[in-house]
Amino acid sequence: MVKVGVTGGIGSGKTLLCRKWAELGAEWMNADEVAKSLMETDAELVSEIKKRFGDKSYGKDGRLNRTYLSREAFQNQRIEELNELVHPVVYRETRRRIEEAEKKGIQVFIKEAALLLKYGRPDNVDVIVVVTAPEHLRIKRVAERDGLTAEEVKSRISRQQTQEEMMEYADYILENDQHTEAFLHKAEKLFKTLKSGGHG
Repeated sequence: MVKVGVTGGIGSGKTLLCRKWAELGAEWMNADEVAKSLMETDAELVSEIKKRFGDKSYGKDGRLNRTYLSREAFQNQRIEELNELVHPVVYRETRRRIEEAEKKGIQVFIKEAALLLKYGRPDNVDVIVVVTAPEHLRIKRVAERDGLTAEEVKSRISRQQTQEEMMEYADYILENDQHTEAFLHKAEKLFKTLKSGGHG
């Protein structure tokens, strides 16, 4: 089984790529979604977050108070502190899902993560795929998708790694600058290459 890490800036189309590969038979794990889920379901992690960030981090119903926590993390420069709590738990869950996928005979496992390359090349994937797109297209896509202004999208982009930084680690770079169909065609070709054992 080949383990593929997929990343890219906001609005690049990385989820579109992963959805296509999942349709073609890959096992797809969205690390950001998994992290959000574990922050509510992993008792040890919940306890640590409350200890560091206060009981206000959760509502009375046990749901994560995202507004409060993201304000604490971003405005008070504590995002690294939060990541240090969440990342090991996500890493453990990734390993569990990889083992499950292998037992099922899955040939391609995808870990999609916005922060995949934040600390360099991760050791739990074999291949890194970076999805890129021109900034004006990314701004347009995210503004339409999330109902944001261009300035708000630019602010989000400025807080992420640049595409150039991500590309330094890439085994494959997929440019999503054309029509969706053309991009998905490229995605399908790459999937076949990876499935047949072609690595970087």
